[in-house]
Amino acid sequence: MAVDVGEQRIGLALSDELQTFPAVQQTLVRHEGYRADMRIIRQLIEEGHVDAVVVGLPLHLNGSSGAGAEAAREFAANLRKYVRVPVIEFDERLSTVEAERMLIHADVSRKKRRQVVDGVAAGVILQAYLDGRRKEGSKD
Repeated sequence: MAVDVGEQRIGLALSDELQTFPAVQQTLVRHEGYRADMRIIRQLIEEGHVDAVVVGLPLHLNGSSGAGAEAAREFAANLRKYVRVPVIEFDERLSTVEAERMLIHADVSRKKRRQVVDGVAAGVILQAYLDGRRKEGSKD
């Protein structure tokens, strides 16, 4: 599972059973506080038989951390208290930009893009993570 943490929304993506591509993407609207978010994510982990959660870190292009990356790190730290699977922090520079580009290319309206971009960004993060794992595995 991948998580794209935003101030107003949390994008989520689950991989297919073979862990080759993001199969399910959704967006949670944040309004009840982080504990409600954690309960929902924990439930998805249990139902989806998730073995790890990848939390995207929106680092600056030069690799430094900003407010968004610090918020994602804090979210990951809180998530570790709620779940029994590894929580991995993953460099996700430009995932939202890529998601936005994909949605524009698919001719999705601006209003609809705002509602789904975080879920699509989580899919971009998950695909990058899965691709990286496959590359590492092929080096052996």
